[in-house]
Amino acid sequence: MWRQGWLAAGLLLLAAVGGGCGYHAPGRQETPRPAPRIHLAPLQNGTLRPGLHGVVAAAIRRQVILDARMPLVEEPGADLLLGGRVTGYGIGAVAVDQADIGRRFRVVVVAVVTVHERKQGRQRFQGTFSGEAYYTAGSTVQGNRAAEDEAINRAAQELGGKVAVRLLEEW
Repeated sequence: MWRQGWLAAGLLLLAAVGGGCGYHAPGRQETPRPAPRIHLAPLQNGTLRPGLHGVVAAAIRRQVILDARMPLVEEPGADLLLGGRVTGYGIGAVAVDQADIGRRFRVVVVAVVTVHERKQGRQRFQGTFSGEAYYTAGSTVQGNRAAEDEAINRAAQELGGKVAVRLLEEW
């Protein structure tokens, strides 16, 4: 008699633990929600850096495809519209030489991104995202410009990654 009680308690414990650990019977899986189709609207540039909005848009596009694995489509076939504005761009020296000339710099790019449902027009979220990167000044003007441009690309990629993570949190 007591064996049956222990056996019942053991089976009950096994069912409780097995049900909470993610175990599922084969063939009884829930189908995952399909990823929403996203249209990336052109970003606006609210900075004095020409072309920065294109760099940020390309980075967001790349990170959404790679990290969030959400299909980017033209507007008529989209579930969500992602748009925004690049609102900030800054460079600051973080290391100087003995003559007080900057040698190492930090680049920061900031954008406000908004996601709307295309059909209902309801805003899903709006957020301010930033990315930063560092570079060392080159020995020539061209080298310095190339290093700065590369840092801008890295900062934009970081920003795009944050946007992709935020999209993943939503779905």
